[in-house]
Amino acid sequence: MLVVEAVVAKTPRQGSTIESPDSAFQATRVLAPYLLAERESMPKKLVKLFNYHIDHPGSPHLQLKFFTMQDSDWRHFSVLVNTCKLAKQLVVWKTGLSFKGFRTICRTIATLSQLELLTLEDIGLGHHRVVDLAKELGMLTGLRTISLAVNDLGPEEIEVLAPALGQIRALQEVNLDENNVGDKGCVLLCKALEQLDSLTFLSLRYNSISHIGFHHLISLGLLHTALKVFAEGNEIEERELDQLTSLCSNL
Repeated sequence: MLVVEAVVAKTPRQGSTIESPDSAFQATRVLAPYLLAERESMPKKLVKLFNYHIDHPGSPHLQLKFFTMQDSDWRHFSVLVNTCKLAKQLVVWKTGLSFKGFRTICRTIATLSQLELLTLEDIGLGHHRVVDLAKELGMLTGLRTISLAVNDLGPEEIEVLAPALGQIRALQEVNLDENNVGDKGCVLLCKALEQLDSLTFLSLRYNSISHIGFHHLISLGLLHTALKVFAEGNEIEERELDQLTSLCSNL
């Protein structure tokens, strides 16, 4: 069972669309009759999500937060994704994904070739799921922001994820707050991110990082002059945290 909420995205500015007019209206033409035929088999909030994209076919947002989806409901979401292939933002937050739900999300990521923002927070990523996710991340060459906070990611998971993140040349922001990255994971992550010239934001709050990982964060900050690093809530002494904060504020 998946807990998700359909969050209504902001209405795009007049004339602002990520799709051509033809493709946008095509999305409406596909979704409207599908919803009419399948409404009775959908959760009410999924109906709401369909209605939003019917009314705003050029919306760049796909957001799932806080409502209940059974495995049988994912076929509906797949139809929605297939009509919004140029979406730039995918947010899945605070959910418990079944195997089928996670596989659908992975296929969604592979489908959205224009994706710039990916948020998968508090969705119960395990090691095997991270392996599958890392394979999809390597295809997102235009991804700028990723958040994988609150997923109990430890050093083993970071060892899988870090190389995939390091391949995304456009990546600017990485949020791994409230995981269990530790010093080993921090070292692996810093090494992978060294080659990303575009990196400007790295957040590793509450990740069991000590002075060992701290020194690698400092080195990464010195290498990328525009990078801001946030590491509150770790096993770092106050003076070390101040040094990191001072480094970021002086950039």
